[in-house]
Amino acid sequence: MKDDKFYKGQLIERGWTASLIDELLPEPKRVRNFNHYGYILLWNKQDVLKAEESEKFKERYQKYITSKKKKEESKNKKILKISENISINNPALDYPNARAINRHFVLNVGDTNTGKTYTALKALKESNKGVYLAPLRLLALEIQESLNNEGYPCNLLTGEEENVVDNAKYISSTVEKINLEDIYDVGIIDECQMIEDEFRGGGWTKAILGLCAKTIYLCMSENAIDITINLIKLCGDTYEINRYERDIPLKIQNKKIKINEFESGDAIIVFSRKKVLEYASEFEKMGYNCSIIYGALPYNSRRYQMEQYRNGKNNILISTDAIGMGLNLPIKRVIFGATSKFDGIDIRLLSNQEIKQIGGRAGRKGIYNEGVVAVLNSDYANLEHVKRSLSSKLESIFMAKIPFPESCIKEDMKISESIKLWREIKYPNMFVHENTDDLLDKIKYLEKQYPGLEKRIMFKIATVMFDMKNQEIYNIWCRFTRSWINDKDITIPILKYHTLDSLEEHYKILDLYYSFCKNLNIVFDEDLLYWEKEKIFEEINALLTSKKRKSK
Repeated sequence: MKDDKFYKGQLIERGWTASLIDELLPEPKRVRNFNHYGYILLWNKQDVLKAEESEKFKERYQKYITSKKKKEESKNKKILKISENISINNPALDYPNARAINRHFVLNVGDTNTGKTYTALKALKESNKGVYLAPLRLLALEIQESLNNEGYPCNLLTGEEENVVDNAKYISSTVEKINLEDIYDVGIIDECQMIEDEFRGGGWTKAILGLCAKTIYLCMSENAIDITINLIKLCGDTYEINRYERDIPLKIQNKKIKINEFESGDAIIVFSRKKVLEYASEFEKMGYNCSIIYGALPYNSRRYQMEQYRNGKNNILISTDAIGMGLNLPIKRVIFGATSKFDGIDIRLLSNQEIKQIGGRAGRKGIYNEGVVAVLNSDYANLEHVKRSLSSKLESIFMAKIPFPESCIKEDMKISESIKLWREIKYPNMFVHENTDDLLDKIKYLEKQYPGLEKRIMFKIATVMFDMKNQEIYNIWCRFTRSWINDKDITIPILKYHTLDSLEEHYKILDLYYSFCKNLNIVFDEDLLYWEKEKIFEEINALLTSKKRKSK
């Protein structure tokens, strides 16, 4: 930019407003912007400096400064108001029940497949009352089934389902469903490196600060040690560190694997349902029986596919990175069919953490005495990137996400305003605000459509979790909301088509229905809902079998 010109951004920095620019400055010069599309407006520096000497500018500028100062003071008063019930300087104090207990943390640190969670579960079984907090619903279900099968009665609690058993002493739950009131002998918080996750990390922060258990096991990768210790010190609790190494070696194959070189116990990792189904059909033609797992697949179907692989009925697993988080599968060799993925915004390389997490699933003590990581002979799979990632040291996590506290909701201001003001609160350096964009979008919709709705009810509706990028599910959420507000009743849409897409979408609608009813304390027929899910599950399994075998 030439020194004798000002562009609009520079004028605003100097205190100019749009109205002042229009009133006091001559028409700007339009100059083609070669870095971006369109034009940029430029004003002569001398014209700007001369106008700034005028009494009119000085008077209007002073009014602008005064108005800006008042707005800032008003905003700061509102921030103080919404922060009345939270401890900004020490968020640990927001959990008084946990502060009343002398808690001891055991940090079980290690890579995937090192036994750190297994050891924590042994301690859980020896307690009179315990809770396991999982990153995934499917993992919570797996732990519940394992405990019940071993004679340790355990309930399941997730956002989409509950399973209560007689005389249960234990709870297996997703981390977001944590109960901060009950006191446990032993608690386990799994995959604590998730504390840095932009959208869900606040769940782990809340659990570490607020779980009421005398002994708490934190299972994590090495890079989460610093942040968890900082949080423990903030709570005034004690801790110890146990490090775990793999019992069986993990090696990488130095050549790319061809499609005809697959063996029983292999798992190929790709990053779209289309690719999963394509490879499944290809391998079925070659005589393999394949289990398939991908994100849109309902949990019952994922569970069934995993069980078929575990018991040997299927000898090849084809999956997205849905297997990367804690699921126990007898995989001999993990083969990356791609080393990049679409993350909702752009196609990017897999991170070192992701490759370690997924690759570490290879090998299973007592089944395979060696784990192997390989890449497919494909343009989309980069062998050198996998090698570098597996041998790399993960960067330490120093920031914990903190969730929006419901106590910040005030009756005299909109929830959307409270959320925006909360985002401006300056927490200690180890904390950063969790991403609240989805929550804010839902709140804005509710405030616009139902301005008289009681705020606590509005917040309960907004915290029903679903994929906001799925327009169909969003529309159903809007429909449920409208029906409940108008009639205090909601009904499940009728399934019109029986394609794989429609069945998977309908299963998500059933999950949304369950979550909505639970959040709003709506009485519904849980047995009927379970039956509906089972029907969808059976239809999907039949369709998947057909799709896998269609080319035979």
